[in-house]
Amino acid sequence: MFFKDYYKSRVHFISLAILILLYQSNIFPQVNAPLLNPLTQPKFVNPLPIPNQIDGTKGGTFDIEMNASVQWLGLVDPISGTKLMTNVWGYGQIGNGVTYPGPTFIAKKDVPIYVNWYNNLPGHFLPVDPTLHMAHPHVPADVTDKVSWIRDWYSAGNVPTVAHLHGGHTESASDGLPEAWFTQGVNEVGQYFLKTNYVYHNDQEAATLWYHDHALGITRLNVYAGLAGFYLLEDKNERDLVKKNILPKGKQDIEIVIQDRMFDTNGQLYWPSKPGDPAYDDFIIGEEAELPTEHFPSGGPTVLAEFFGNMILVNGMAWPYLRVEPRPYRFRFLNGSDSRFYVLQFENNMTFLQIATDDGLLQNPVELNQLIIAPGERIEIVVDFKNRENENIRLLNFGPDSPFGGLPIELDEIANPATTGQIMQFRVDLPLKAPRGLPIPTIMATGESTQLRGETNIFSQLSNQSVAKTRKLALFEGKDEYGR
Repeated sequence: MFFKDYYKSRVHFISLAILILLYQSNIFPQVNAPLLNPLTQPKFVNPLPIPNQIDGTKGGTFDIEMNASVQWLGLVDPISGTKLMTNVWGYGQIGNGVTYPGPTFIAKKDVPIYVNWYNNLPGHFLPVDPTLHMAHPHVPADVTDKVSWIRDWYSAGNVPTVAHLHGGHTESASDGLPEAWFTQGVNEVGQYFLKTNYVYHNDQEAATLWYHDHALGITRLNVYAGLAGFYLLEDKNERDLVKKNILPKGKQDIEIVIQDRMFDTNGQLYWPSKPGDPAYDDFIIGEEAELPTEHFPSGGPTVLAEFFGNMILVNGMAWPYLRVEPRPYRFRFLNGSDSRFYVLQFENNMTFLQIATDDGLLQNPVELNQLIIAPGERIEIVVDFKNRENENIRLLNFGPDSPFGGLPIELDEIANPATTGQIMQFRVDLPLKAPRGLPIPTIMATGESTQLRGETNIFSQLSNQSVAKTRKLALFEGKDEYGR
């Protein structure tokens, strides 16, 4: 469980409660501290957190709140070595507290679940740019400075949110459209708001999905603060593969979200937004922006073209490790970063099988030794740790610390090997459990010849047809009225 180290004593519990109360009251001190140096932070000394699960395989209704919390993300003070706690936002069942990332929903095909979403957030602790096309109420006609009006509305503590099931086949009213946002207590709502009680019919094939905030113009900040979680959909085909001992399941089936972040020396999440801020020039310089002082006091806050953090978090923990048995494991990877592409590879160049993409299982596994995963993308793989007893194996990143331009990547653009070039560590130090209770899946033995699904989807049908026309898609980056 998350936070178990902090609930072992009544003193720790009371301390955490006080911190949350201060934070929710908007009187928690916001200190402009320098950036925390990632080179001072320990790596592979804290276990990978496994999110709590919500069992929706039998249907039901779940009350989920968005709220603030104080969580340990593995950060320590470089001098004293004491733990640095971090203010985050998270999801959780009402009465159980919230976590970052949120609890993992386990759902079953054609068994709908109902979720009542509650926005119990305090005012935003990250810099909001009010000049964007973003979520806010209708500005009164007699207001001459709309930007200042929107800034004041956010400064008053209003936070628009709306949960979106990314990859889900969902009715429009429950889709979490960007303009279907609502504030605390549903006091203000967006143009396309209809309800806060969502239904997920789960009428699609088994897949690794995720839910996250989707409010217009502020999604990047709300997700960065912690509003994201997994949603794993099962179906009969996938369950049969498990029953036939082809795919790993249970404790050998693990969701892994990779995110890059920045922190100040107090351990607080940091997002550059104004000239003079650490790392600001890395993301805004060269755009020749002209930001008028009436809308951008002190030069900001202003939106950035992209964001690349200097620290890697996995399931909300900086550079964790996972203890595994010498057997196959199924990992459900999610790139939850804002802009960063990851090019993942095990340090010993060991191969693995990709078994699924965003929308479900592949027809057959594909053997790889490298994986490219884009922001928001999900990829499932099976890794076999057999004959790796007592090895410590790092998962590395050879993607760039800058916008991804495809392969090959220039050597001077590859992620810093001392920081963002490392993701996590796998320790093959658990004893192999008795095969009677946990049989070894056979997918690694049969490999690419294993059939994971039939040719019933549109993509399989199209793959047998000749190409009638090919097109090139050009993507251009433009500028807004401020030259950004």
